[in-house]
Amino acid sequence: MNNYFNKKTFLLCFLFCNILVYYTVVLADSNKLLNPQNGHYYQRFDQAMTWHDAVSFCESKDAHLVTITSQDETSYIVQNFQSEKNILCWIGATDEVNEGEWKWITNEEWSYTNWGSHEPNNGVGYGSEGMEHYIHLFWIYQPNGKWNDIPSVATIGHQGVTYQHVPICEWEASEEPVYSQETGHYYQAVRIDEGINWNEAKEKASKMSFRNLTGHLATITSQEENDFVFNSLGKESLAGYWLGGIQPDGSKEPDGNWQWITNEIWSYTNWGTSEPNNGVHAGGDDEEALQFHPTSSPPYTWNDLDKLGLMPGFVVEYELGNSDCKIVDTDNDGVIDQWDNCPNTLEGLYTDKNGCPINDNYPVSGNILMEGHPVKQGKAMLIQSGEIHQNCQLDLNGVFKFNSVDKEKPFSVIIRRTK
Repeated sequence: MNNYFNKKTFLLCFLFCNILVYYTVVLADSNKLLNPQNGHYYQRFDQAMTWHDAVSFCESKDAHLVTITSQDETSYIVQNFQSEKNILCWIGATDEVNEGEWKWITNEEWSYTNWGSHEPNNGVGYGSEGMEHYIHLFWIYQPNGKWNDIPSVATIGHQGVTYQHVPICEWEASEEPVYSQETGHYYQAVRIDEGINWNEAKEKASKMSFRNLTGHLATITSQEENDFVFNSLGKESLAGYWLGGIQPDGSKEPDGNWQWITNEIWSYTNWGTSEPNNGVHAGGDDEEALQFHPTSSPPYTWNDLDKLGLMPGFVVEYELGNSDCKIVDTDNDGVIDQWDNCPNTLEGLYTDKNGCPINDNYPVSGNILMEGHPVKQGKAMLIQSGEIHQNCQLDLNGVFKFNSVDKEKPFSVIIRRTK
């Protein structure tokens, strides 16, 4: 009698013989994690539920039950969500409509599979024939993310232990601004169904704001930033989207004097094959604006295009502008505090990238104004590498102070006012 047979027979007894073994397990949801390979977010929720309930649960989180469509994605899931606790994870596939015709709940192409030995079998020979229309990651026996088909049940039993079925929810690339730990900036893809030219996109982006940060067409100054924007904001859906690069009139063609609209140094480039070309291969001669390439696959490289051409959207980048940080002595302590008056909001975001400079001598301290007066009741959080490293209460003058900051990592401070 092999382990596989033991697993099936105990499951059947659990389902049909009303044998229940109680086992106390302390469960805790995982962190919500970004997979940099595809720009999707994932989180395991350690609550026992059926497959159908798992589908509904993830939908309630504006997500979907995880769909695993490549070996790379399998490796990421196993590395980050496989647990030594007594839990098994549902994935978003089923053949409940037509036996043997497996489909992802997202209607993605069914090409990659990772079935375990003798799977799928729909319970044939094990007493649950015709009921096994759903998939879980059965890492009790096979820790490499192998799949097993199983009925839609919240728990199963094996060798005196109760295992709980829990969901892993997956969020596709967000339409909302996403935060980069590398730059300390937020980025957002804006789709315009009727099309938009570069001049209009530049003006529209400059009028956008998020958390009191000012927007501009995205300026991509490193491979890491390019990869983050591409992976986090929709990958192939970004084809043709405008970026914040421009070649002034009179520049030497095709690659002379390209500039970022923010006046950042133009050093990193990611041109596609034979780009920039000023349109010579397409019968044009006036391509002076930057975009994600509209035809390369994948379109993470760049292309030059006539700035009056209509494209499906643009990428906006949010950061502190110079006008957002006025260095004035608002706390009347006799010292100009570069954190005063920056910015006036209930939730203030401070960064060491542009706008508000950090103190040369660590620790870091400062305050925030609300309607001209320091916020005096609240809490400050120091964020580094996307994690909360320190917390502190504002003092009577509304000042926060952190005793230790890693100089090698970008940081931000978030102030939350309490009533």
